[in-house]
Amino acid sequence: MAKKSESTKGMTELTREIKEKSFHNLYLLTGSEHYLINQFRDQLISVLVPEDDTMNFSHYDTSSADGKAIANDIVTLPFFAEHRVILVEDSGFFLKANEDLLEGLEKMADENILIFCEHDMEKQGQLTKAVDKRGKLYKLFDEKNAVYTFDTMDERTLLTWLKKKITDEGLNVEDQAIYRLYEVAGPDMTNLSNEVEKLICYSLEKDKITADTVDEISISKTEDKVFEMVDAISKHDKKTAILLYNDLMILREAPMKILTLITRHYNILSQLSLMDNEKYDHTRMSKVAGINPYFIKKYMTIVKQYKYKDLLKAVTLCQDTDYAIKTGALSDKDALEKLIISLV
Repeated sequence: MAKKSESTKGMTELTREIKEKSFHNLYLLTGSEHYLINQFRDQLISVLVPEDDTMNFSHYDTSSADGKAIANDIVTLPFFAEHRVILVEDSGFFLKANEDLLEGLEKMADENILIFCEHDMEKQGQLTKAVDKRGKLYKLFDEKNAVYTFDTMDERTLLTWLKKKITDEGLNVEDQAIYRLYEVAGPDMTNLSNEVEKLICYSLEKDKITADTVDEISISKTEDKVFEMVDAISKHDKKTAILLYNDLMILREAPMKILTLITRHYNILSQLSLMDNEKYDHTRMSKVAGINPYFIKKYMTIVKQYKYKDLLKAVTLCQDTDYAIKTGALSDKDALEKLIISLV
């Protein structure tokens, strides 16, 4: 049988395999869409590992991934169970092969299942791939048809996913509400999923979810608070910035969502600063930056507090914070608090 092309491996195929309980010894879940990688990771673990079975499940992450230890696990037969499952996250082994692991794979027990989750990372505005397709380990997984790639969905697919996620809960939703949700929460699937959960809880007794309903659950209020926090930061008003951050925590806003909004604001501010230096008028600025002309004056008040290079530095700090969270170097809450203090 001809080998399936790599482009066909992803969400559709893995969903079907899990539903049919058609499992393999090897899995590599990789790409830039961390939400999907983590969702499918959790689904695989849920169906493969009994809840209380700690004897037949091993988990390694960036700090603990050891080729020799993983090799030992994959050659060890399961203890009174159908499978032994080994989960390895962000190991770096697909960028630099580990010889101990490669040797272990040659002797891997048929009953065992090895799952790698290797997340692409954004660092200083550049997407860094988690795998090298020229490497020995990647080629081995590719030959076994075990590579599943999850990249950021296009807008149309995300809108369809959002609508299905809501209607699956038995709720009616207007298309304008879906567009509004995407507009204010952005394309990050983790943020969108969190907002959908809040929207569903809020709307259980409503006949239909509208764009107004979306605004009522404080998404726009959240963005306003983040804007106020950025304004306070620009004035070096540490006390107000921390108070606004605490308000967001009381509202149980996800730290990653807050980080996304802070990053968005500093990206807009840096664009406006550059255009201001080039003597663009406000109408042209709003068109290029993609923001409502009404908000230009508010943004420009903050822009005047910074030099362009300082705004670029702020954007880099935001990106570094995102990287620290996604690599597990810091918890999302600790990383966000550190960022706010650094920006002030």
